Amino acid sequence: MEKRPPLADLPETRAQAQRLAAEPVLAQAVEALSEAVAVLNSRRQVVFANDAFRRMAGTARLPIGLKPGEVFGCLHAQSPGGCGESAECASCGASQVFLEARDTGRASRRDCVITGRNGTRAVPFDLEAAGTPFRLGPESFVLLTLRDVSQQKHKAALERIFFHDILNTASSLKLYLSLLASSQPAESIRLLADLGAIADSLVEEIQSQKQLVNAENRTLQVSPSLISSRELAEELLAAFARVRPGNQLGLAPEAESFALVSDAAILRRVLGNMLRNALEAAPPGGAVSLGFSQDGSSCRFWVHNPGAMAKEVRPRVFRRYFSTKGRDRGLGTYSMKLLTEEYLRGEVSFTSEEQAGTRFTVTLPLRLPEPRTA
Repeated sequence: MEKRPPLADLPETRAQAQRLAAEPVLAQAVEALSEAVAVLNSRRQVVFANDAFRRMAGTARLPIGLKPGEVFGCLHAQSPGGCGESAECASCGASQVFLEARDTGRASRRDCVITGRNGTRAVPFDLEAAGTPFRLGPESFVLLTLRDVSQQKHKAALERIFFHDILNTASSLKLYLSLLASSQPAESIRLLADLGAIADSLVEEIQSQKQLVNAENRTLQVSPSLISSRELAEELLAAFARVRPGNQLGLAPEAESFALVSDAAILRRVLGNMLRNALEAAPPGGAVSLGFSQDGSSCRFWVHNPGAMAKEVRPRVFRRYFSTKGRDRGLGTYSMKLLTEEYLRGEVSFTSEEQAGTRFTVTLPLRLPEPRTA
């Protein structure tokens, strides 16, 4: 639901909108642009927007007086103070380019992710935001331009997967095959087992991306079955031990066994991403643990590692394509949240502190509810 602008701002904001609409050259030039463009006043409120901006935001009317996050239904715009005031807004590209253009008088450009909502589903907008300051008489404004870069981001992520991750795994297969050709019979048994684990890892990577694409396209099928928490956890730990030997990885001592009805393949993917991220984030020698417990009609799975995330990173953890490991990565935590909330009907959360380390938790119903109707 769009947030209404403060009543005290309405007369001045409407007057600004009327002055801009009365400038035919400016209005026609902005309307003629194919990219989404809005004019913001010094309070970040929209006072003019072209048709492309309204189409991108999914609104037919001119959103006079609203802030960009409120127009797009951004989840963080619902916080106290509204758009631009939450901790997450400090790292928002649209917020940053506005402030830089308004306060320095210079044009600015940044990547931006706005997380809106379509019914019960979170919808990420992957954008490039540009802010250009200008004056109209005594008043200052910022021309905000938003360009959809989701296709470029998706293409870059797929290229990284196939040209980096899968190529590395294929190279490992080639190396082990060459070792196998010159090995002694006793050593061949171990090499064959390692080859099987590498091949499993390759198939897992491809299936993971296929599952994510289907989830985003709303074509992923959910198949509930009876799952043993301990058996699932032990299966995951054994798989990671084969692919990542030498890591300190084990069950949390407080783990409690129980049974649940959910989609085993999706849950395995979510927990696998949690373990993979924890192993990559843990400091050298740091132990990673997987735990689980039941609480009434719900249950929890968690993964803990002794490392801590930087404070500025935490608000962006679940954003698509955001990662501390380099550009065009960051699908792991995003897919965890998407798969858990949209398909397993649960929640994903995390805590991260210097002394306590980082713990990601998935909370699920013990019995998966019936699928949501469209």
